[in-house]
Order: sequence, then C-alpha cells, then structure tokens
Amino acid sequence: MENASKFLIIAGSIIISLVLVGLGVMIYQRVAPSITGAGVDEYEVTSFNSKFEGYFGASRTGSDVKGLISATLRSNQQAENAEDADSKTVYIIYKPSASGTATIYGGGTTALTSLSKDIKSSSRYSVEIANEDRDDTVLTTATGGTGATGYYKSGFYKCIAVTRL
Repeated sequence: MENASKFLIIAGSIIISLVLVGLGVMIYQRVAPSITGAGVDEYEVTSFNSKFEGYFGASRTGSDVKGLISATLRSNQQAENAEDADSKTVYIIYKPSASGTATIYGGGTTALTSLSKDIKSSSRYSVEIANEDRDDTVLTTATGGTGATGYYKSGFYKCIAVTRL
C-alpha cells in the first residue's frame, strides 16, 4: 500500500510538470512573434522582396520594367486581401528622365496600368530601391506622410524607383 501511494504521488507530479511545461511552450509561441518584430519573420520578408529583386539594375529594358509593374500589381492585389495591407503595398516612383519630375504609382490597379502604357520596350531604365532623400515630397503626399524610405519598418520593400535613361 505504501509503494502504491508513493507511485501515485510521483506519477501525479510528473503529469503536473508536463502540463506546466506544455503551457509554458504554448505561451511562448504566442508571445514570441510580437517580441521579435511584429510577427514578421525573415523568411517572409525575403520571400516577399525576392519577387522584385530580379528587376533591379542600372540598365534594364522596358520589358523588364513592365514585368516589375505586373509583379507589383499582383503583390498589391494580394496585399489588399491581407490584414497587414498597409505594410505590404509597393509603390513605384517613375521619372521619365534623370532631371524630370517624379510621379508615384501604387496601390490602385488603374495607376499601375497607366504607367505600364508609358513604358517603352525600346528604352532603357534604371531600377532600384528608393533612397531616403529621393522625391520626399512626392512620396510623403502619396503615402499619407510615411516618408520616402524604400522599406517598411518590417523590412518589406515599399518604394521602387524607375528612371528612364
């Protein structure tokens, strides 16, 4: 009888310990994403940004830029359906020449479609992430005052600059 009661006490202790460890793991899994960067992991950022990286370069064709516009359009349409759409909308800053006035396109289907019509397949373009000091007033107005950086705080691309050479 004595051995049976000791066995039950030990078994009960083990079960309570396992429940507490399981509860601790569950709480950690729920809290960890908010601690490590608002629930965005590196793989998600890399996967999102890789959709656009193939289009970057100092001398890209008009067809490449049209491909970038299509990729941006698809990405923005997916972002509209996501709950974090405000941090995944990609804008394109287009300059018809190095000294020309920049126009920002993004968010809506119509704007990006009209930009695609302006891109000439025979022309060459420079495609890069927008710098912080580039077209600040244009970008601030278009993005509701969020600044001219090429990235969101989460690491997703925000603004891609396209300049006709």
